[in-house]
Amino acid sequence: MFQGSIPISDALAYRAIELISKNLPLAVQQGTNLEARSNMLLGSLLAGMAFSNAGTAAAHALAYPIGGLVKSPHGEVTGLLLPYVMEFNTAVETEKMVKILKAFDINPDGLSRKEAALAASKAVFNLLETIGLPTHLSDIGIKEEDVSEIAEKTLQIDRLVRNNPRVPTLHGLEELLRKAL
Repeated sequence: MFQGSIPISDALAYRAIELISKNLPLAVQQGTNLEARSNMLLGSLLAGMAFSNAGTAAAHALAYPIGGLVKSPHGEVTGLLLPYVMEFNTAVETEKMVKILKAFDINPDGLSRKEAALAASKAVFNLLETIGLPTHLSDIGIKEEDVSEIAEKTLQIDRLVRNNPRVPTLHGLEELLRKAL
């Protein structure tokens, strides 16, 4: 459970989230905006440094078998799944989700920790919509009949599954995938 997460990887990740959430829409909508693109380069570097130290978890694990079924890039599938995995993880992790919400420059005042955690997953979902990426598995060709196979194959990717804050079960992954359809 969150075996690789340490304070330095968390600090890198939160700064990456700040940079990416503020600059990705600008970089997409204004491709010649050098400041936004430079900030995206830095955000990408910091995110890579964070997950090369902490590892990745369920969103990446789920993206591997999905990539075997459809012709979508791994990063696109991982991004699509991220808000659903975040929502799944709120059952056991809210503190880091609240920090993610703050990194999006959204004030959690007046929200419970659970509400703030869910708002963080919604902020990621909204970012995907803003830049025009798919937000549902059906958008990339995944069907209900693929759910069980994807969940079963995901559980076999132990190095990523064990790094997830909430220990995924077959039923839990199937439920998550159905929400993402």
